[in-house]
Amino acid sequence: MGARPLDMGMLVETAETARRAVQLLPLAVWVVAMVPPPVPLLLPTVLVVDSVLATVLLTVPLLLPIVLVVGWVLVTVLRPVL
Repeated sequence: MGARPLDMGMLVETAETARRAVQLLPLAVWVVAMVPPPVPLLLPTVLVVDSVLATVLLTVPLLLPIVLVVGWVLVTVLRPVL
């Protein structure tokens, strides 16, 4: 088959597209800099989830012995009665 001849039209078109893309690069950087990130929008949700998770993680270890003692009392005291 052999090598195809270089298509100068396609080469010029590719160079023109690259030149236009480079010219638009500052505009793209400006748009990205102006659009606020989604972090401020997600911050209240993160804080609520974090506070709920912290509350659960702090109360479960405190309540677990109470639940175990109450369960043990119910099983040992009420089981013979029932």
